[in-house]
Amino acid sequence: SINDAGKLVARYGLAKTGVALGKFLTNVHYNKMSRETAKRMNTALSWTVDTRGQSLAEIGEDVPTGRAEQFAQWASQKFTRISGAATWDSTMQTLTAILQQDELLRLARKVDITPFEKAKYAELGIDDAALKRIRQQYEKYGEDLDGMARARTELWDDKEAARLVESSVVQAADIMTTIKGAGDLPLFMDSEFYKTLLQFRS
Repeated sequence: SINDAGKLVARYGLAKTGVALGKFLTNVHYNKMSRETAKRMNTALSWTVDTRGQSLAEIGEDVPTGRAEQFAQWASQKFTRISGAATWDSTMQTLTAILQQDELLRLARKVDITPFEKAKYAELGIDDAALKRIRQQYEKYGEDLDGMARARTELWDDKEAARLVESSVVQAADIMTTIKGAGDLPLFMDSEFYKTLLQFRS
């Protein structure tokens, strides 16, 4: 899990990551608001859904059918919680949500956007027109919390702009931690025959 921190620094920079981490660890109000925002966007839920635990050596099944599988899944969830892996994942994803929001909102307010920045956000379906809509909504509803921009998309009246911001945050959070996704297991591997024959691991 340590490489998650490296990915975060590589993506957002050491200074920005350090500022966000410092506020997250020392400011109780900021910590609470950040976690609530991340959970509202359906990210940083590792404590609940335990996606890292499912990825580690495929412990248990997604839908356990027998008592042995149920026990294996229960044990893996307990292990990841006791070891701190679930807490780590949630923290990394919450920090990503903070940093991604800040980066996107600052980009929306920039006058001169570089071709690299345009290409980076074009992948998420955010073009010049979308950035303009995001800027308008942020100026109306957003806020600056000790130097970090916060969108407050739950208040936005332009729902499509809010969806783009939230989608950007969720995608970034998923990339930052090694978690098991819906597309990691081919459909034919639902068959017990192929599971036994190929021993596929996501």
